[in-house]
Amino acid sequence: MVYARNGAGQLLPSMVVCGGRAKLPDDFPRVDLLAEAPRQSEGEGDADVPPNVVDAEGVPLKTHWTANKRASLNTEMLIEWSEHCLLPSLRVGGLSAERPAILLYDGVQTHVTLAFIEHCVENNVYVFLRTPHTTAVLQGEDTVVFPYVSFQLLTN
Repeated sequence: MVYARNGAGQLLPSMVVCGGRAKLPDDFPRVDLLAEAPRQSEGEGDADVPPNVVDAEGVPLKTHWTANKRASLNTEMLIEWSEHCLLPSLRVGGLSAERPAILLYDGVQTHVTLAFIEHCVENNVYVFLRTPHTTAVLQGEDTVVFPYVSFQLLTN
């Protein structure tokens, strides 16, 4: 699964990669994982799930579902995520050569390639790599969003 949040704290649409197949069947159920997310915490210590990025009409952008044999990220999957999730979200906010974006990204070697970085730069997104394996410490997605999305995957 690939998910991200923008500087305004909004959730970008997630991408779910299903393993064991090259392509998802047309009738595969594609649940929008964060469409019905409760936004407010129930009690102290609970973290709020951030709001979704919306399009020009105010409609939240949808979860993108895809597949590959290994259920792992590779250059092709990362570019697919950027085309279906990252770039549409940034364009809503006015992404352009005059208003580029910064992508803070886990620097794990298997998660980033030169081709992905070049693709981002061509689309006015500059990639800054974090120290590998520190993402859980440096961002709230692993403690706020991921538990909710995991629950949605198990129950839908």
